[in-house]
Amino acid sequence: MHHVTPPLQRVERTISVPVNFLVLPLFAFVNAQVRVVGIDIGTILVDPVTLGVFFGAVVGKPIGIILTTLVLVRVGFSKLPRHVDWTQVIAVGLMGGLGFTMSILISGLAFANPAEVMAAKCAILAGSLTAAVVGIAFVRGANGMRDKRRLRIDDTVDELNGPSGA
Repeated sequence: MHHVTPPLQRVERTISVPVNFLVLPLFAFVNAQVRVVGIDIGTILVDPVTLGVFFGAVVGKPIGIILTTLVLVRVGFSKLPRHVDWTQVIAVGLMGGLGFTMSILISGLAFANPAEVMAAKCAILAGSLTAAVVGIAFVRGANGMRDKRRLRIDDTVDELNGPSGA
């Protein structure tokens, strides 16, 4: 099998994990050009731009994704793909605030004041991190609840079937 797989595909497979999970995020973070040296963090935390961008990513995007999907499904315009449930739609909505590369580019175009650009960039990075943590926590919690439900169903089925070996 090793001799059948082209060398380029073997190299690609070998470097894909470090590139996707280390190199690209590091590149995006460095490219964000967030300089917090000499900046009052307290001022940035209460800046309206910071609050708007942060809550837009952490609250606004999930609400938009989930409600738009809900409305489109309820109206009958579309339906959920096979094997997709609402827990997965909510998870995707919660993680909708993750993307920060394009948001950082747009923040540089949207604001003329360098202080506002810095506030927006800090909020984007904080919002992406928060969305990731909330999304992972939700998925883990949902999976844990699903596993508990399966165990209860299995226990109920065992009780209905009677003792094993009878």
